[in-house]
Amino acid sequence: MQHKIRVSAIQRLCLQDGPGVRTTVFLKGCYLHCPWCCNPETIYFDKEEYFLKDHTKCGFSKLCDSCEIMGGQRDKGSCPFGAIVKTYTDYDTDELYSLILRDKTIYERGGGVTFSGGEPLFQAKQLSELLKALKEDHIHIAFESSLFAPRNSFLEVKDFVDYWLVDVKFQFGFITHLPKDIYKDSFAENLQDLQEENPANLKIRMVISHQAISKTKDIIRRFKLYNIKNVELLPCHQLGKSKYQQLSQSVPEFYAPTKEEFDSFQGQLLENGIQSTSLTL
Repeated sequence: MQHKIRVSAIQRLCLQDGPGVRTTVFLKGCYLHCPWCCNPETIYFDKEEYFLKDHTKCGFSKLCDSCEIMGGQRDKGSCPFGAIVKTYTDYDTDELYSLILRDKTIYERGGGVTFSGGEPLFQAKQLSELLKALKEDHIHIAFESSLFAPRNSFLEVKDFVDYWLVDVKFQFGFITHLPKDIYKDSFAENLQDLQEENPANLKIRMVISHQAISKTKDIIRRFKLYNIKNVELLPCHQLGKSKYQQLSQSVPEFYAPTKEEFDSFQGQLLENGIQSTSLTL
């Protein structure tokens, strides 16, 4: 029996999600709730909708009086004006496989498919059948993951994945809704596996915010603890601001460090034997 795979978006012709030109599949569901997340619609696996009130006739028609948002009985999802938009699509394995294979000619030139999120390991079991089919078709597979997930989820997919983009979460003091400590232990084991078995196909990334600068010493300590000597830094941004608003959520006040803060952070990394580069959007 096939498992439904819950996808929030499929983005084509991506250049920063692994080697070559790639198709990136954003999956719904995550074990963490990072306040700087630019894809808030992928955090929760549960059903969610965007409320596009500012871009529709919402509230200006007599039909709106019957909507549950206005205190009526009609399901808001049936809005005739398009004010409510689902944040996901549930795919069968075969359906998603067919969509991914549309770009096969690009993959044959050195690209592939990247599973991102959210946290792709959150749907490891649902993905396993799809990953097997893609490998049989010689499609290069990358995962963008925090590795902060149950050990069995990682092992479920590890042998199918060619390349890992690991977004380390060394700013734990800012992350809410942390799951059980056992997942922290799993992170260490999962990362060690990749460092030992597949180091050439492993890239470490970290989002750096103005707020995280105050945690520099602790962040460096964690880099050393996990034997990480090279990291790609992504300055925090607020490109997801409108998504938070459309989800009727408060917008987290996390923002990029100043140039001086960023340069100082990189300098302190280098002093401790950690090389870093900057990824800009």
